This record gives sequence, structure tokens and C-alpha cells, in this order.
Amino acid sequence: TLPVQDAALIKATWQFANNPLTVFKMDCAGIGNFGSTLIFGCIFPLVVMSIALLVWVGSVLAAMLTKREYMRMDGEGFVNVVLSLMFTFFNGIVSQSLQLFKPFSNPNGKSTVSKDLSITVGGAEWTSLLGVSIPA
Repeated sequence: TLPVQDAALIKATWQFANNPLTVFKMDCAGIGNFGSTLIFGCIFPLVVMSIALLVWVGSVLAAMLTKREYMRMDGEGFVNVVLSLMFTFFNGIVSQSLQLFKPFSNPNGKSTVSKDLSITVGGAEWTSLLGVSIPA
């Protein structure tokens, strides 16, 4: 078994896999509120898949232009890359998209989102974020 210090170091090292947005400083970009972070977090996997698709299209074009078939990325390889990325960050993707549905009971009887206590469950801001969270 690992000593406690090593386990804590390993957890801290791989913490970004649970939330890939920790690589970016959202507050520095001016989008540090809950709604913006939720939207960016739900769109982030689509951005990664789009980049992978662009790489695949680029390899197909490079193979066509140079007439070197070995430069073409296999379609099954592309699917493997995309699904491997999704599998790697699955916990983070699910955690991010379900944050809206983790209520916290308050003494005043209203439920709020546990990540941001200013958002009341069933309120206007909560309802507006459903359109992002449900498809994710």
C-alpha cells in the first residue's frame, strides 16, 4: 500500500482528470460565475471532439494532396481517439453536467444548487441553465 503522503500526491496530480477546466483560470477570463463555468464545461468536450475531427480531416487532405496514402488517419483510429478522450474525462463530464441537479436544502425552506448557493432550484437562472445541462 502507498503511504498517505504518496496517495495525496497522486490524487493532487490527477485531479485535473475529474475537471479538465482546472487547467484554465476561469476568473482571469472573466467567466468565473456558475452559469458561465457550466456552459463552458459542457461545451468543452465538443471542442475537444472538433479538434480531433479537424486533425482527421487534415490527415485525409494531406494524404490526398501528397498522394501518400500512409498519411491518412484510419477512421477507426479517429473513433478510438475520440472515445478514449471521452472515457478518460467521463467522470468530469458527468460531474459537470449534473451539478445543476445537486440541490442543497436551506433553513428558509428553499433548495439551492450546492455549487452556487445563489441559484434557487426552479428559479429563472436555474431554468435557463437546464438547456445546457440536460443535453450534456
